[in-house]
Amino acid sequence: MSDAKRKTEIEGDSSFVPVFNSDGLLPTIATDVETGVVLMLAWMNRDAPNKTIVTGEA
Repeated sequence: MSDAKRKTEIEGDSSFVPVFNSDGLLPTIATDVETGVVLMLAWMNRDAPNKTIVTGEA
């Protein structure tokens, strides 16, 4: 089974559907763009994911 097919079976489709906690925050992992090293666990509010997608910046 291909990775793409496995992902579709697990997630349903390729839609981005974030799940916010009861405080309205989304846990997010920040990584170094060059090395991929995890830098921190961050929290996004409801506006942050869309701003990240639009601007391309975290």
